[in-house]
Amino acid sequence: WKDALEKSHLPLPWNEKPEIKEKLLFHASDLKARNPHNSNILYVGAVDPITSEFLGFGRRTFDHLSILSELGHRVTFATTQGEPINRCNYSCRREISNLGVEFVPVGWKEVVEARIGYYDVVVLSGQELQKADNFFALSKTNSFSLVFDCHALGFKQDKMFRAWMSETKVSSKHNLVTKEKALSLIAKTDSFITGTETETQFVADILPANKRVVTIGPAMDLENVSKKEFYHRNGILLTGSFVDGLNYIGDAVLDFLEKIYPIVLKHSPESESAIFLTIVGCGIPNELHKSVSKLMLDSFVTMVDCPTSFDSYFEEHRIVAVPQLHDDGVPFMAIDAVARGVPVVISKVASEKFGSLPACYGESNEPFAECILSVHNNEEKWLNQRQEGIDFIRLNYDRQKLTAAWARVVGGSKG
Repeated sequence: WKDALEKSHLPLPWNEKPEIKEKLLFHASDLKARNPHNSNILYVGAVDPITSEFLGFGRRTFDHLSILSELGHRVTFATTQGEPINRCNYSCRREISNLGVEFVPVGWKEVVEARIGYYDVVVLSGQELQKADNFFALSKTNSFSLVFDCHALGFKQDKMFRAWMSETKVSSKHNLVTKEKALSLIAKTDSFITGTETETQFVADILPANKRVVTIGPAMDLENVSKKEFYHRNGILLTGSFVDGLNYIGDAVLDFLEKIYPIVLKHSPESESAIFLTIVGCGIPNELHKSVSKLMLDSFVTMVDCPTSFDSYFEEHRIVAVPQLHDDGVPFMAIDAVARGVPVVISKVASEKFGSLPACYGESNEPFAECILSVHNNEEKWLNQRQEGIDFIRLNYDRQKLTAAWARVVGGSKG
């Protein structure tokens, strides 16, 4: 695609006079016809493809754009966030343009209205399922296939999570779609993509047998596996993005600080042998800082807001904890940790997303703390879980396999 840009670059037609625009579109159409294996793809999403911050969904979006571009397709990414909510800065936008992907930071509706006849495939991403009705209407008069790339099944959010949203008054930030409505919309799409095998199975069991349901998670690179040995590491790492303040990730971290971490410290009372805790993420809310002070944990807990790189934290720590409380979202930080060679301790709710992920599972506070202590303090157990995790990533999240899956989805969408 980069090669093609140099040899057959065309000026953008959308702001030209009608007669020039028509000629440019015809020329583009002609060039496209010479390589029928490539598609024009419109990827619409509410999550900015940010790689510099620890945003599981953002990085997954970036991976998918990257793969589609590498396959030779012409891709437009249009974010529905709009300014000033759109958090993709100059560096982020440059990364996207370096993929050969066009980025539309504002005015996605205008782009759809003006160009919809140009695209062979439309991908709706993230929690944008509620916008599907608009595209179903457009598909009646335009020939394109509709793919839904689901970050997480929003309608599976449990009652406890909905109650928490109501209490914290953040429900207005979430467009919850009922299960019935979601399945009705999913059934109309040409292909449906989930991030984990468990969610694929959940949807496949409900939808008609002829519905194409595919698992495409984040692409993991095993070249980034951490190198330090067991005895050169110490402590627990908690990672996540707190972009909405005390969101469901922050709520889980707060619960961990109050109910689980004190049990861990109780079994390592001396400060020199204590199992320290590091919380790393973007937008760490004040509630967590206040909780650390209130619980008198200042000498044991370190918080790092938006570091330029996470590599050193995966090198220094023995354990990554994923204490997710609610069935909302897929905790891709667990996959990232395992791909970096760091054993994971994970809650029962989070474990259900991944099926056979090699981890120590804590169903409640005491078992979770026991898991941390057993893996953190046992070199043999730590090494075994580390290797099993790396093998799991190689089997399930290898980039070549994910690329082949996208090729089948887009190829199948073209019929």
